[in-house]
Amino acid sequence: MKNNSIKILECKSFKENFDTFWQKLKNTSKNTFIADRDSKWLNWHYKYLKDTNKIWTYYIEKDDEMVAYATFILKTKTKSRIEYAQLVDIQSIDNNPENIIALISKGILKCKQEKISYLKVIGFSESKRTIIKTLNPYNSFKID
Repeated sequence: MKNNSIKILECKSFKENFDTFWQKLKNTSKNTFIADRDSKWLNWHYKYLKDTNKIWTYYIEKDDEMVAYATFILKTKTKSRIEYAQLVDIQSIDNNPENIIALISKGILKCKQEKISYLKVIGFSESKRTIIKTLNPYNSFKID
């Protein structure tokens, strides 16, 4: 019996749960081009940031299964030296708006806790951008 509990967890390294997640995402998104980002690739791609405090990845687990994740990278503007976080990846099975909102809200909370000036969002599909805009981003973070 499933307990329907939802947890937002921090990821320190990408493991098998990411492989299972990506396989499920590919299977449920047959008509969408999705680059393969299994645990091996993700660990390779972010290897230089993993041992710093400049990358945060959160994932949502429901009924002991990963259903969404988001990765944020801490950056500094060259001239002003202002620190900001940038959302670099967010994925959710079936683009579930509640998962996307929960993960971005977690990123905003982390920015506030760390006294980071703003959260920047660039790119993403129109459906994700529509969900993100429901958070009233112009008061909480910058969206390009």
